[in-house]
Amino acid sequence: MVRKYLNRVRPNAYEFKKHARRLVAMVVLWIPDGYGLATSQWRYIFLHWMRRPHERDFRALALLNFSRSPLMVDVGGNIGQSVLSLYAVFPNAKVVSFEPNPAMFRKLQRLTKKFPQLTVIPKGLSNETGEAELFIPSYNGSVLSGLVSFDYESAKGWLSKERIARFDPNKLTVASQRVTLALLDDYGLEPDFIKIDVQGLEYRVLAGGLETIRRNRPVIMAETIRFGSDAHRIVQALDYCLMEFDGHNFMKVRGEIRQSNQFLIPIERLPDGFDHSQVLDTA
Repeated sequence: MVRKYLNRVRPNAYEFKKHARRLVAMVVLWIPDGYGLATSQWRYIFLHWMRRPHERDFRALALLNFSRSPLMVDVGGNIGQSVLSLYAVFPNAKVVSFEPNPAMFRKLQRLTKKFPQLTVIPKGLSNETGEAELFIPSYNGSVLSGLVSFDYESAKGWLSKERIARFDPNKLTVASQRVTLALLDDYGLEPDFIKIDVQGLEYRVLAGGLETIRRNRPVIMAETIRFGSDAHRIVQALDYCLMEFDGHNFMKVRGEIRQSNQFLIPIERLPDGFDHSQVLDTA
């Protein structure tokens, strides 16, 4: 009886959370520059002062096999939220952050005064060099820096009636700017960890850094890496495991993803307790 009751409640709870998120998004985007206020760099600086990463997945890094002073690469640095989260977990880390958006790069660069071990580079990473259009969405006058992408559909696709209550497509605009692209492999880095946030173009970043990955075997964290996707398969051949962090432990991903971020972890860096012979998938 209890199980039947929970099966009835769970979908309702899920729908309630989904509706609540839509309402919050509506309110934030209704307020003039509400998005900017909600995602202010000062908010992330305060979280760093509290030694709290802005996303719980960064806490998972403490469970993996890193040195006390790892080299960490941040692809899609934005205004520095990931940089601040990395330093909350690894105060002695050296971080190299790539951010092609000039407006975001200027804010990111401010953090170098606080963190002398931080290097910021005003370029995007991909599988080819040159220039590309960077698409920057705005809604109701607020520039949505967290949704910037090299793919037009990805830049505007998040904004929809499914995610924003009373969504008005007439309030959505997408600007563009030419920026410089580079390959990760061209920088000669020896990273222990790579974070990628590039709105669906993770495969291109991985392809442009495959030799760096092959040589150094870093842990990789990225958004929405599905089992069997191009981004998964390109490193699967290098004995990388697709995992998620549930707040306490790492779990292997085989079906639908359940978290915002996924981890691609080389077998030798898995936490103690994993049966290495069972985690690799060759399908």
